[in-house]
Amino acid sequence: MIMEKNNSFMNTELRLLILEDSLHDKELIIEQLLESRFKLDVTHVDREKTFTEALRNYKYDLIISDFKLPGFTAFGALAICKIICPEVPFICVSGSIGEETAIELLKEGAFDYILKDRPERLPHAIKRALNEVKENAALQKTERELLESEIRFRQVAETAQEWIWEVDTEGMYTYSSPVIEILLGYKPDEVVGKMHFYDFFAPDVKESLRKMAFEAFNERKLFRNFENKNIHKNGKSVILSTSGSPIFDNNGNVKGYRGVDEDITDRKKSEDALKQSEEKFRNLFYNHSAVKLIIDPDTGKIIEANEAAASFYGWQIEKLQNMNVSQLNDLTTEEIRIVMDKARTLKKNHFEFRHRKADNSFVDVEVFSSIIKISNKEYLHSIVHDISEKKKVEERLKLLNRAVDSSNVAIKITDANGHIIYTNPFFSQLSGYSAEEVIGKNPRFLKSGTQANSFYKELWETILSGKDWTGEIQNKRKNGELCWERSSISPIVNNDGIITNFVAINEDITEKKKMIEDLTDAKEKAEEMNRVKSFFFANMSHELRTPFVGIMGYTEFLFNEIEDKDHKEMLNGIMSASRRMLSTLDNILNLTKIEFDRLELNLKPTKLKDILDRLVNEYQIQIAIKGLKLNINNSNEELIFYTDESILTEIISNLFSNAIKYTEKGTIEIYSIIETEEENKVLVIEILDTGIGIPLDKQSMIFDEFRQVSEGIARNFQGSGLGLTIVKRELNQIGGTISVNSVEGKGSTFTIRLPIEIYEE
Repeated sequence: MIMEKNNSFMNTELRLLILEDSLHDKELIIEQLLESRFKLDVTHVDREKTFTEALRNYKYDLIISDFKLPGFTAFGALAICKIICPEVPFICVSGSIGEETAIELLKEGAFDYILKDRPERLPHAIKRALNEVKENAALQKTERELLESEIRFRQVAETAQEWIWEVDTEGMYTYSSPVIEILLGYKPDEVVGKMHFYDFFAPDVKESLRKMAFEAFNERKLFRNFENKNIHKNGKSVILSTSGSPIFDNNGNVKGYRGVDEDITDRKKSEDALKQSEEKFRNLFYNHSAVKLIIDPDTGKIIEANEAAASFYGWQIEKLQNMNVSQLNDLTTEEIRIVMDKARTLKKNHFEFRHRKADNSFVDVEVFSSIIKISNKEYLHSIVHDISEKKKVEERLKLLNRAVDSSNVAIKITDANGHIIYTNPFFSQLSGYSAEEVIGKNPRFLKSGTQANSFYKELWETILSGKDWTGEIQNKRKNGELCWERSSISPIVNNDGIITNFVAINEDITEKKKMIEDLTDAKEKAEEMNRVKSFFFANMSHELRTPFVGIMGYTEFLFNEIEDKDHKEMLNGIMSASRRMLSTLDNILNLTKIEFDRLELNLKPTKLKDILDRLVNEYQIQIAIKGLKLNINNSNEELIFYTDESILTEIISNLFSNAIKYTEKGTIEIYSIIETEEENKVLVIEILDTGIGIPLDKQSMIFDEFRQVSEGIARNFQGSGLGLTIVKRELNQIGGTISVNSVEGKGSTFTIRLPIEIYEE
């Protein structure tokens, strides 16, 4: 049979391992392949040991093995190959092997078997084997693309097997390799001489495919990768890729076709899945609410942008697609190149930038980039998020963290079970424990043991109910010292209202507590001393008052009995000094009564005019002696109100007496009016003088005990310094207030404000 030389193998490099114990057969194999224009690199072995060593030491494109070898068979050789190099095609070339053995060998993983009397089939088998390796690589590439497109879909789990066949001019099978059983479920003897190639076509395409095939037959055409749908013996659909060439007889007439079928069902499914995934990706890309860009990492050019990107940046999609990513950044060209290199090499996929918008404003963004392949070229698929608010929150958190870390109060945070998860530096300063020593522990180790269990029970009941707890806790430091802390504990709840954490803020109040205790002791001692002083003054004023009354009585008696003018003047001096001393003792006694709360109020209807008339009569001689002018302006002469008349008389008398004492010339005036404050009546009495006045820096002390504007033994005016003190305290007793307005050298105005209840008959 004369056959055309097939130049499809020309210059195909082939690193070949031949396992053959017959040197003659080995040479025939090599000769056949050289005639088919293969470029060979051949290793020949004839024993199991040398075969195994060769497989371990070198990588081969193809393995050809005789079936029967010294000490083992092709099954043993195939088993070794499956362990060492399962991806290398294994073809059995044998002189005598039964169909069942051949099929079993194929099932074990051999790519094909060739009879030694048909060596011309070997180049085709080798070529098909090499093609299958390429197809496997292509299928793996498809799988990677599917994964990179981020769409899950089912991948082809197994690689296809090729089926070798021959048909006559009518399409009847004249030869079928055993692989048909794997592809279509039929054994070769069920097909050869009994079925036509178009008998396997699916009914819906049978006629059209049959017509196309015979047109090729009639034109003697070679055909490659002719896709056709077939029906498996079990009824399932199988997609085959068929390649064939005409077979000629010795006269050059076509006697049939020889070809190879490859199962591409899984590959077609993968391609369909890839198309679907690409469509899904396209929909997800353009319609997604997130800002998305596809960038060429080699040039930085924006290839695609979605609607969200156009809305975010303010440019139309068409404008973005004509821009370079450098136009969005405030980085240099070199900085952008470094960033894209990191993204392309997967060294980094998360970045933060400041991106420019169409209005020339800048916004903080984070970008997540991944590699996708489009038409076998790698691009960056970038998702952009606006993190302006996040940045602001982070800055606020940084400030908060700095504030917490530098705070002079101890802060600790626990989980819902009370275990410490955070402490600030001041906690360590206060307690003596480092953060590492307390993280994970319950704060109970800080207990001093001085507070009752009920105290802690109440604390926990409060915070577990979702309320804040505030109080004072005595804790124990690491060195054993006790310290007082002002503590505020707050529960933190999530959106479901469940407590997730507790935050405790503790202020060291040990020194403050000690200071308060010292002040309390000092206050108690001072109050005790004041009580002793007041008691002493009360007793002394009482004891001294009685003798002075006697002295005044004897002095008055002697004054009436003695005629001598000089003696009478001396008696007047004794009487004046005694009256002054008696007035001082009365003031001390009144002050003591006020301090001991023994001043009894006697509220009764009182007329201000009567009080003023009595005081004018009492002091008219002193006013006349000094030549002072007295003006009284009582706008409510008939007003009668409830008060303690005796106390009010003493108050006005003290102020009137002071006005006379400290005024050498000029006028003394007394005014009174009624004011209304929030429906209450207030009696306002003003006593004005044109006396010496009070310096501004002395006005705050004139109501203190024993204090005068002029102090010391050389002071200009005599007196105990108790008059204004008694006035202020007596006014407090009857609900009134007093204030002063004075200018040194010009006079003073004392103002009394007394809430009153008007008497109505």
